[in-house]
Amino acid sequence: MLQSSFNISPWCLLPLAVLIYFAVKRYPPIFTILAGIVSGLAAAVIFQFDSITGILGTDGSFPENIRALWLVTYDGLRLNTGNEAFNALLSGGGMSGMFNTVILMIAAMSFGSAMECSGCLHRIMSVVVRFINSAGRLVLATVLTAFGINAISGEQCMSVILPGRMYAEIYDDMKIAPTVMSRSLEDGGTITSVLIPWSTCGVYFSGIMGISTLDYLPYCFFNLVNVGLAVIFAVFGLGIVGKNGKQPADF
Repeated sequence: MLQSSFNISPWCLLPLAVLIYFAVKRYPPIFTILAGIVSGLAAAVIFQFDSITGILGTDGSFPENIRALWLVTYDGLRLNTGNEAFNALLSGGGMSGMFNTVILMIAAMSFGSAMECSGCLHRIMSVVVRFINSAGRLVLATVLTAFGINAISGEQCMSVILPGRMYAEIYDDMKIAPTVMSRSLEDGGTITSVLIPWSTCGVYFSGIMGISTLDYLPYCFFNLVNVGLAVIFAVFGLGIVGKNGKQPADF
């Protein structure tokens, strides 16, 4: 069905090559993503013209094809071939599929800004900072705070954005590389979200696999081991790099 529905050729990898090229050359992310989108649309028109007219139901005219491609870009591809497995494999995507995630991120950033402007973050940080007298403790606090917010809010975006805004100034004062904070936020927030039954990620994974979060939790080796390593690294001062590329003397 793939061979009969699409023109499968190495040329179809050009959009991926464009994306990798711009990423390697370190172009701005928005420009890189737009280059990938434009090259993907161009490849669809050039290499999949017959597929576009057939699958999207266009009449083959240029304006109609452009309209169909825009609809796919916005709402994703929706196939109806009579084969459920084939439809499920290739349907999806589009900007609308990211709306919920983007809205949650905007809400989290707005909530974080409100807490910052109202002085709530500063008040919370004044309590936490008392116990942070080394780089190792700062990393440990970042991991634990991210996990705590994940468990309380049930939203991965919150667990990354709020601690990031809370601790950014301290990382800067201690002259610790921002990559260390980013890694710690991912360790405590992102990869633990699927382990929390009431989080959006936990609900999603549990739903698509048909088992409870606690059933698959013992097999999440990467998630569990990585969090453990993050704590161990923080305690012993491993992998903590300063802005000068060297490990801070006070870890």
